[in-house]
Amino acid sequence: MLYLCYECSGADAVRRNPITCRATDAEIAGVIKEWLKHARDRDGGRSRRTQQKRATAAAVVSTRVPVPPSP
Repeated sequence: MLYLCYECSGADAVRRNPITCRATDAEIAGVIKEWLKHARDRDGGRSRRTQQKRATAAAVVSTRVPVPPSP
């Protein structure tokens, strides 16, 4: 149902949209968080951090000293 919301006159783009003008701040924040969680990594920051974590984990595994089995 599309309706015009003249009482919502905020500067925010979400508030100016007639469909979403009555959304609460919590609803807007939830949608933004979900979108960002699944958004593509644009500058390589996420992939770089993932590679660093994998490299660190591999280094820790390779430096472990094997523990002999107990008798």
